[in-house]
Amino acid sequence: MKPLRGYYFDGRSSARRTVVLERAGDLLLVRGDGLDLSFPAGSVKLAPKVGAGRSAIRFPNGALCELATDEPLEQLLGVGGG
Repeated sequence: MKPLRGYYFDGRSSARRTVVLERAGDLLLVRGDGLDLSFPAGSVKLAPKVGAGRSAIRFPNGALCELATDEPLEQLLGVGGG
């Protein structure tokens, strides 16, 4: 699967960082705008989509990442339906 572009919010400030999300084995990599993070793919959760809002995931550290486009996160995370 190709990397997906998104916006990372650390959960402590309103700063938005542009990142690329990609899968490497059992890890989800988050890179860009001063970030180089990895999380076990099983530890991140799909955030409930609100209205016409963007798809997003929650990280175990309290951070959130919204997708820049409406790409299917399920495939990146290796889970079934939304």
